Amino acid sequence: MSPLLRRGVALLALLALLAVSVGAGFLLWRNVLTGYQAVSSIILPGTAVPPSGSEVGGTQQQPGPDVGGAQQRVGVRGLTVRLPEGPTFFRQIEPILASTAAIEQFAESRGLTTDPIVRGFIAQTRAHRTGPASFTFSYGVTRADVRDLPEAFAGEVLRQAPVRFTLVVLTSGRSEAEAGRAEKIFIDYVRDTMQRVAVRDLMNQLVQYARTYTARMDNELSAIRIRLASIDRQLADLEKIRLAHSEGSTSTESDIVSVPNVSSQSEGRRFLSPVRQIVALQTERSELTDRQRVIVSQLAGLKALDSYVVAVQERIRTDSKAIAPLDIASSALNQLAPRPDSPEDGLALANVRAAVNETLVWLRAHLVDQPPEPDEPIVYRAGPSLVNIVGVAALLGFIVWLAVVRGALRGLFR
Repeated sequence: MSPLLRRGVALLALLALLAVSVGAGFLLWRNVLTGYQAVSSIILPGTAVPPSGSEVGGTQQQPGPDVGGAQQRVGVRGLTVRLPEGPTFFRQIEPILASTAAIEQFAESRGLTTDPIVRGFIAQTRAHRTGPASFTFSYGVTRADVRDLPEAFAGEVLRQAPVRFTLVVLTSGRSEAEAGRAEKIFIDYVRDTMQRVAVRDLMNQLVQYARTYTARMDNELSAIRIRLASIDRQLADLEKIRLAHSEGSTSTESDIVSVPNVSSQSEGRRFLSPVRQIVALQTERSELTDRQRVIVSQLAGLKALDSYVVAVQERIRTDSKAIAPLDIASSALNQLAPRPDSPEDGLALANVRAAVNETLVWLRAHLVDQPPEPDEPIVYRAGPSLVNIVGVAALLGFIVWLAVVRGALRGLFR
């Protein structure tokens, strides 16, 4: 064969191989190597202290010191509820988000047990992979963001920048619609997990408070009863003394009564008159009796709070298909409703109910009602570019042509 014909056949073979390689590269890029990713974020609670309530009786409570978490003095004596705070809260929920049991419970409660997106994430948690979904934490403005600015200006920016802790959710999918839908599912999953952790911690704090203060108030109530019994005995004795010395004596008309010493060598002991002592003891008895009624009322509120917490914890623990934990906690507040047959206990119950409801509203505002950023997930194409894949495929085709096709043509037309 002439050299010209041989070169023509080799060139046609090269063009055919390049066309096949480029087509294969395009199909590989479109169906295998490329995909879509979606990203959005959830603002986590910061260090701001929620509005404080007031104690029984109207004494305003001041917020406690901030020691790494938002704290709230709610409207029950001595109760400081520690609410979740950004970095600590993320470290608390991060292992739960990667838990197979957590995503399976979420899928069961939402009817997503057979959804391929959820099944893919369950496989991810079992194999300890990093995709198709990931959850990361962002501190907002950091020093790395202002590293190119002058030091003085960067320090001022960092000082004035608001503290914003966010949980970033990144998901991937074969199509734009799949990635966007996966992002919304996992945003809902993160919110559900945050609710469960926050409500669990809140219930643990409430039941610990209720039982601790119940024991403390029982002890105080016992001391009051002992003192009231002592006052009753003293009143009875003073009444006898007053009656015994009232006839023909003016000593009871004086504020001070002196009792001579047995040895008659000193003036002896001095007392208020029996009448004055009776008035003082009756006043103390009135104060203690009122305090006793307040404690009994508060104990009724604390026992109701204990029962409420136990009911909420049991419902969340046993019902895997239950509604959101915050909805469970809110719907169970009727157990703390005041009773019409006991006005005094009703006041304490109303105070406890208002305090718990205040905290639940705060949690709902920060963990449920606050929309993600942005409202709709940002979806974009991920993976290597088409130009790179086509270029690599063409290069591989050329190498194959050099190594195989050109050599075979030389042997065929020699």
